[in-house]
Parts: sequence; structure tokens; C-alpha cells
Amino acid sequence: FDGRQIFSSFLSKVNWARLDIIPVVELFQSTIPGSGGAVFEFIWGIYEDQSREKPLDTLRYRGLPTYPSNAAYNIFASFFIPKAPGKEKDILRIFMDAKRSHEVTWSPQPNPPWRYFDHQSKLCLTVQDGYLYKVTCYDETNPIPYVNRSIGGKPSCQREIQVGVNSFMLMDDQEQKEISFHTDWKILPQTDLPAKIPEYPFNWKWFFNGFPPQTDSIKSIYTVPLYPEGNAEIDEPALQPLALDQIIYYMEMAPGMPAKLEKIGRVLIHTFDMSIAGCIDCTQEREYTVLFSDPELAQKNAYQLWDYAAKRKELDNLKKVSFLPEKKHLEEVYNDKYGMIFKWIPMFYFHDRGVCEQILASTVRALLPDGILFLVGPRAIKGLLDHYGLDCLYSDLIMNMPFYRQHLKMCPENLINQDITVFLAEKHRPSDEKKESSSAESTPSFDQKPEPQADLSSEPVIPLRNFDRD
Repeated sequence: FDGRQIFSSFLSKVNWARLDIIPVVELFQSTIPGSGGAVFEFIWGIYEDQSREKPLDTLRYRGLPTYPSNAAYNIFASFFIPKAPGKEKDILRIFMDAKRSHEVTWSPQPNPPWRYFDHQSKLCLTVQDGYLYKVTCYDETNPIPYVNRSIGGKPSCQREIQVGVNSFMLMDDQEQKEISFHTDWKILPQTDLPAKIPEYPFNWKWFFNGFPPQTDSIKSIYTVPLYPEGNAEIDEPALQPLALDQIIYYMEMAPGMPAKLEKIGRVLIHTFDMSIAGCIDCTQEREYTVLFSDPELAQKNAYQLWDYAAKRKELDNLKKVSFLPEKKHLEEVYNDKYGMIFKWIPMFYFHDRGVCEQILASTVRALLPDGILFLVGPRAIKGLLDHYGLDCLYSDLIMNMPFYRQHLKMCPENLINQDITVFLAEKHRPSDEKKESSSAESTPSFDQKPEPQADLSSEPVIPLRNFDRD
């Protein structure tokens, strides 16, 4: 963010000389806000231009593979008219079937969404057929657009539009901002009563005790996993969604896991800044402590978490979720005890056995007996788990798991750190220690290099780190 330009591409190979497909436009939620609409404006425009010379065939959805979803269908249908094969009528059902989604044909809408930019008010408006669908304020630190609920939109984080006769109102929970119509926008007045705004027990700022961190408006836009071009190694933040998928897979396959999770009351999440929201279960009330180092990522995850729970009427289960800045609260948080911990060891430390062991020791110290640990770190740390009182239930290199293999279908040349491993471990009870009598004589294995055991009785000292996206 020092003036460099970033080129983002979400398109598979397309015959641009004669457009014939609608390609995949999203890769593991790695699109920045507004990218989807921009891509479809581009495709719609090319289709229109090429059809002037010679009529094009209708388009079909293709991908490597396709990823049909309601969101994809909605944005497709904004720019193109869908048609089911033969005499079938349920277009959405066909589209949502990955094996049949290509059977739906798409022809261009005569009047697609148009975007208008008001540089004085720093607004971007999306208007279709005279209806104002959404507004983005590009000088705000919150990149979430305001959405018009009265025409079927689904606002996120209480940010919505209420359109009147000569102006519209931007609503952000209790905050309001009125914007007068401009004739160029061609917005039709709405005379109906505004749609009722739902009431919620608290807003997303609750997770920060009402005081969210200071954020940068530009960095807030780039809080997505960005994958490299060609045979470059995937950056650490972009690996976290893949690791989280693997963790959820472990939760689903581990015997007796539902019963164990039912008993857990306190959870610690640390150094998972890109995927905080995915570590939190909204279906059950627990006390979650989140240590974050990146304020923009923390804010985005707070949005996602609040939004997900609000739509499912599960916000009451999140009353005890706290996002805390790592620099201020690290020591006090690790002096407490938790039934489950999500911990990511930064790749920067993978070749430093002493630091990795220190991080593991401090994490184990904060874990209750029978507690569950989801750890991401170097493969060799597995040799230390038993020594520190942990039963390793599962461990797999990310590069061997299906989630990374799926990614390679889209980006076949991408590389990955071949040492990074996901572990599921459980802490012994004191009476179950396997090496109680011989622990003083044995030496834990980590790359076959003996090192002094970290002092579990000392205050935790965990090196700080940041997921700097610049």
C-alpha cells in the first residue's frame, strides 16, 4: 500500500475474441469489494460489442470446476437472463447442481446495473431500472456497502438504504446520513413506507467492547486472501482459510468430538487473523477470547461473525466473544485457562526450534486438562507434543489435503511451504501422563536436535507478529 498497483484476476481461460462462457469470478472468497460487479460489467460490455458484428450464442457457466451458489446466480441474473433447458422451469435448482449448472443458458439483460460515482460525496451507487440497489462510501473505513432492503436486498451489519422522494438515507445502526438525488443517477422515488429494520441485541462493535480499533480505509478493502500468479509461494495469510477447512474436517471426523465440544466453555484464538470468524461456533454460547494483531482483519472478521449469527438469530450465543489487541493483552490472556485453543505458529519461526518450543509450551500451559488444541506449525514439532502432555490425534501437511488440491485446480502453478502442518491434539490429565517417571531423562525430538525444555511455570513470552499485507 505504498503506491504499488495490484492486478487481480479471477477469470479462467476465456476466448476473448468470441465470448462463449461465463467464467468463475471468485476464488475462495478472495475478491475485493466490487470485483464481481466490475467483472460482469466487463463481460456484458464485451458481449454487446461482439454481438454487433455477428450474433453470439448464449453463454454458459464454466469453471475448474464450477462453484454454483445463490450469490453467483443473483449476480449472473443481474446482467444476464437465465433460461432452463427444454421445458424445465426450476432454473435455480438446475444451476445449483454443479453437474448441470452449465445447462442453463444466459443472454444479456437489456438494462443491466449501472454504477455512478460521485467524487464530491465519495459515493459509488448501483442503479438498475430506476431502483437504487446499493451504495458504497469509499472514504469510510468500513467497506461494507449500504443495501436497499425494500427491493429485496439483504443488508450486512445494519448498513442499509432508505429511499425517499427526493433523497435517500444511509443507515448504519443508529447513524444516518441523507443524500439528495442527482438527475444523472435516474433514481425513481419510493413513496412506500420504508421496510422495517430488525432489532438486534447488540451490533458488531460489541466484540470490541464498543471500541473497535483504528483502521485504514485502503487496507480495509484488501482484507482478502490474495493468491500469487504463477509458481510463487502462497503467503501465510492466504493459507489460513485452507488450514481452517482442514480443522473443520478434523472436527467432523474425530470420534466423540461433538460430546467433547459440548463441554467446552472457554476458547482462545490467537494468530489466526485472516480466519477468526471461522473458528467461532455460533450455535452454542461460549466465552471466546480472540487476540488479534491486524486491526483491519479483526474488523472484517467481526463483521462476518456478527452478520452470520444475526441471519441465523444466534447473536445471543456470542455475548461472551471478545476481540483484544495482542500487544496489550498477550500476557494476561495466556495466564488464563481454556478448554480449546486455536494457535498458528508463524512460518517465520519454523526453523527456530527454541521459539517454536516456547510457543508450544506457553500454549499448553494455557490449555486445561482434556483440552483440545488445533495447532498449525512445522511438521517437526510433532516430536514435542507427547513431551508436553499432548496426544496427537491427527496431523497432516496442508499440501497433501484435498482443500489445497482443490485450490490447485484454479492456480496449478502455486507453491506452498512444504513443512506447514495442521495438528489436532488433546491434553493429558495429570494422572494420565505417560512419562511421569522418566521425563527428566528423556529429550523431546524436534529435527533430532536436543534443546532445553521450556519452563512451563514461567510467564508466557510469545513473540509478536503481524500479517502485514504490504
